[in-house]
Amino acid sequence: MILHAAVLLLSLQEFLAGSGKAPAAYILSKTADHRVVIVGENHWQRADAVLVGSLVPVLKQQNVALAMEFFHAANQSDVDALIAAEQWNEPLANSILRAADWPYVQYRDVLKAAWRAKLTVIALGPPDDWRKQGIDYDKFMAERVLAYAKDDQHRVLAYCGMHHAFTRFLQVERRRDGRATEFMDRFGNILWRRLAEDVFLIALHKPDPCGDGDNVYGKLCAPLDGAIDCAAQQSGGKPVAFDVLGSPVAEAKFPAASFYARNHPLLRLIDYADGYVWSGPVDAIAMVDVIPLAEYDPASANDPKKQAEWARDAERLAHPKRRAAISCPP
Repeated sequence: MILHAAVLLLSLQEFLAGSGKAPAAYILSKTADHRVVIVGENHWQRADAVLVGSLVPVLKQQNVALAMEFFHAANQSDVDALIAAEQWNEPLANSILRAADWPYVQYRDVLKAAWRAKLTVIALGPPDDWRKQGIDYDKFMAERVLAYAKDDQHRVLAYCGMHHAFTRFLQVERRRDGRATEFMDRFGNILWRRLAEDVFLIALHKPDPCGDGDNVYGKLCAPLDGAIDCAAQQSGGKPVAFDVLGSPVAEAKFPAASFYARNHPLLRLIDYADGYVWSGPVDAIAMVDVIPLAEYDPASANDPKKQAEWARDAERLAHPKRRAAISCPP
C-alpha cells in the first residue's frame, strides 16, 4: 500500500460510499456538459465494452456521437450503412471488425446498440499500414474528432485505449541513460490543447504494467497498490465512478514500480485522469469473447492454421495473464 495507506483507504471507502456514482450515469453526466469526453480502456475487458454499449440510448437522446478507435476510418461508409439499415446486418458488422482485426463479440455489441438507437458512430482508426504511410496514429484520430466536434451541438464520447486517451499526462517516447528525452503527443493531448477543459478524461479501471526494465508488461499490478480496489470492495463492491478532483486519491502518487511513474516520480492520479470508473477488482476482470470464426470469417472456417490461431486467442482471453492478487486489510 502507498504512504498512509490505512488512512487513505478509510477516507476513500467513505468517499465512495457517500459520493460515488453509478458508472453509466456518471459518464452521461459528463457528456451532457463537455464537448468531448474520452473513455480510456485497457482493451479486451468485458465490463468496459458492455458499459459503453449501455450508454448508447442516452447518447442518442443527448445528441452525442460515439467515436471509436476499433473501426477503421476507411470503413466509415460501411459503419454509416450499418447504422442506417432497417435490419441488423451482422455480416457487415463482422466485415467492419475484420478490416480492423478486432474480432470481439462485445465490441460488435456496441455497434448493434448504435444500430438500434441510430446513433452517429465515428470510426477513428487509421489504416493498418499507418507506420509505412507515415501517418501519426494519434493525430489522425484527433483530427477525426475535431472535424466533428465543431461546437457544443456536436459533442463526442471518444472510446479508445488508455494510452491514446491521456490529456495532461505526457507518456515517455524515448529514454537515454534512464532520462526521458522525448514525450509522445497522444490523441487526448492534442484534444486538450485545442479544447482545454471542454475535454474530460475518464479512466476505466485496469491493472498497471509494473515489470522491471524493458519487460514492463511482464508484471501487472493493481493501481495505487490496490487502494482503489480495496476501498471499492469495502464500500459495497458494486461498480462505482467518481471525480478524481476532490477525492481522497486526487493527490495520491503512483507507486515507483508503476509504468506511469517512470520518469514521472511525482505523478498523481489527478495528473492521469479527471474521472475514474471501477468495474471490479483487477484480479477478477473478465475479458471479451472472440467471435466464432465461422461467423467472423466463413472463408477461413476450415483452415487449420486459422482455427488454431482462433483457439489461442480464445484461450488467452479466457485465461488472461496472471495479475497480482490484492491483499486488503480486514
